[in-house]
Order: sequence, then C-alpha cells, then structure tokens
Amino acid sequence: MAEDEMGMREARASFGDLIGRAEYGGQITYITRHGRRVAAIVPLDRIRPERPEAVDE
Repeated sequence: MAEDEMGMREARASFGDLIGRAEYGGQITYITRHGRRVAAIVPLDRIRPERPEAVDE
C-alpha cells in the first residue's frame, strides 16, 4: 500500500486527485500543517468493512 505526505496548500489544490488515488489505488495520503501530520485521506475499506449503504425512506 502506497503512502504519501503533503502540505495543506498542495493537498487542497489536488484534492480530487487524492480522492481518486485513495479510491482506485488504495493510497493513504497524510496532510501536514507546519510539518506535522494533522489528517489523512484513507481508502474507506481501510477504516470499515464493506457493507450496504443505508437507504433513507
């Protein structure tokens, strides 16, 4: 599994690409502020098992 790290400004500019990398490539991207990791874009299947989406009635 690939991992990457980038600053907030760069991440904001390439947000759609980062989402695609997570969704299709399984990549984790850590977002930094002042050189410190503060958030991550993680493929959803890494944080919860696949399950049917809830349906609003």
